[in-house]
Amino acid sequence: MRKIFLNCRTDSLDEYRDVAKFASENGFTHMVISQVEPSMWQWDRDRRDPYSNWSMFQSALFKIVVPQKLKEFLPEDYAAKNFDTFVKRAEILKEYGLKAVYVGCEPAWLPEEVYRSHPAWRGPRCDQPRRSRHEYYAPCTDNPEVVELYRECIHKLCSIIPIEYFEFLTNDSGSGICWSERLYPGANGPASCRHLSVADRAVHFLSVIQDAAKEVGVNAEVGYHRNFVPTEIAAVAARLKPGQFCGMYTHQGKCGTREVHSDAVRSYDGTTALVGIPLTVRFVNMMQDTVDDETGNVYYWLSSAKTKEYFEVIRACKGRLQKTVTSKYACLKEAAAALIGAKYADNLVNIWEQIGYAEDRLAYLNRGGHILNLGTIQQRWLTRPLVVFPEELLPEEKAYYRDFQFQARTEADADRLNDMQATVWCAGESARWMLWQNLEYAEKPLDKAIAMIDELLQAADIGDYAFDLQELKLKLRMYKCIMINANNVIHFQSILDRTDKTAGVEDQTLAIEEQGDPRYYKMEGIIREEIDNTYEMISILDEARTPILSCTPTVESKYIMKFGPDVRRDLCKKIEIMLQHKSDLNRLYRSYNL
Repeated sequence: MRKIFLNCRTDSLDEYRDVAKFASENGFTHMVISQVEPSMWQWDRDRRDPYSNWSMFQSALFKIVVPQKLKEFLPEDYAAKNFDTFVKRAEILKEYGLKAVYVGCEPAWLPEEVYRSHPAWRGPRCDQPRRSRHEYYAPCTDNPEVVELYRECIHKLCSIIPIEYFEFLTNDSGSGICWSERLYPGANGPASCRHLSVADRAVHFLSVIQDAAKEVGVNAEVGYHRNFVPTEIAAVAARLKPGQFCGMYTHQGKCGTREVHSDAVRSYDGTTALVGIPLTVRFVNMMQDTVDDETGNVYYWLSSAKTKEYFEVIRACKGRLQKTVTSKYACLKEAAAALIGAKYADNLVNIWEQIGYAEDRLAYLNRGGHILNLGTIQQRWLTRPLVVFPEELLPEEKAYYRDFQFQARTEADADRLNDMQATVWCAGESARWMLWQNLEYAEKPLDKAIAMIDELLQAADIGDYAFDLQELKLKLRMYKCIMINANNVIHFQSILDRTDKTAGVEDQTLAIEEQGDPRYYKMEGIIREEIDNTYEMISILDEARTPILSCTPTVESKYIMKFGPDVRRDLCKKIEIMLQHKSDLNRLYRSYNL
């Protein structure tokens, strides 16, 4: 039987219920229950180490049920809260005739104290060494005592919640399997299990989960979504048992599960900088890839329950979508009509199309999240100041962004704007020029979309969707600000990289009509543009009535992957520091205005 999965992030049980009702009415068979609150306790172990941020927002089995032997090492109150939420979500799913799906990372890292008390449990080192200050180890799932931990966990979980589908991410985000070549530090693990093949080890772990569920009356499908090298996937696929999968393979061969997702990167869990911009054209394109196979599974992933456009698109496509251009736009028009009325449906589809053009032109730059995730958020490009001597900023000037910057290496690396998680991205003038070209091409369709929204807002009969259009316009304006910010950051660093700070200020002009070092005026222009751009962002946030940037609900829950609700304050702080340090340009470049 074909399975149609829905994974949608929700902010409350009431919102989860609304999504479940929608799913039941629109042909979905399964819904994910495993969203958890970020496990701040993992980062709080050492806030100087950013790596745990990659696992904080991921679910893991021991974050739901803490086995008896782990109770002295893991916070039971956090797990109990998650378990209670899972139970309530499962009750909602039962009410609407949907089956529960669990998605998480396994085997997930455990605190070092666990391995000091139980040395034989230590499995592979699973962190990315250049991105972490500590070593992180997952448990060895070939160890019989570790197996019993998982059995105990699944027994309790599945005896209360009949989860019939488990999907695991491994070898990433703080999880890993012993001796897999896909582990970030390279294949590693304890000597005790080195003689086993990765395929046997992977299938053994899946069987442990599957058998434990069966022992309490649940027939569960269990598998890995990813990450293995191709040779490992092939080997695992050849050994899979009934009800098991690895990537696109089951024990019967290659399966046809397709993904339809709202954001550029599904695994980043909706941590893109902007929220609520509908990429409906691309969404329907992915849906079209599913219509030629009536037996393959389909996995829908939505980063927010508040982006109503995706729900209308799913409704409009149900039973109607074909693999043709005319069918695609007919479905989009029907979805638009449900939102704004038939009279203006074409106008709304035209807006969606322009947004899609902008997104397409940034797609390869955003692969891996480089702009909207690793840069804009995780390096705090949006809120950190552009200054020529960042190393001289006082601790109190840096703390508001440095404490939430993903950088595990030296402070010199942290000061370099284009160093993103130990990768120097988009360095040099040629790379900077290519980035600028792409951003400029992406800006043009956004300008068109904004102009179309302004025209549409002149109509008096567009109903309640007028509010949504006003908010969408603000989000597109913010999108432009983010692109301007990215260009300014990379351009600023490009000039700084080609400046010898030890050379002293020299007269490099060739004629009297030249007003000083060209680098001075280039940098001055970038600083001015970024200050103006930041004021624009503040203005947008002040005008908005719905979330624009991806922020945590409280300052206390702010972490590296999201801004906090105090982001406006941070933008003001950025401007203040840039203005205070603008004159530092005179220490590097000659100007005749002195």
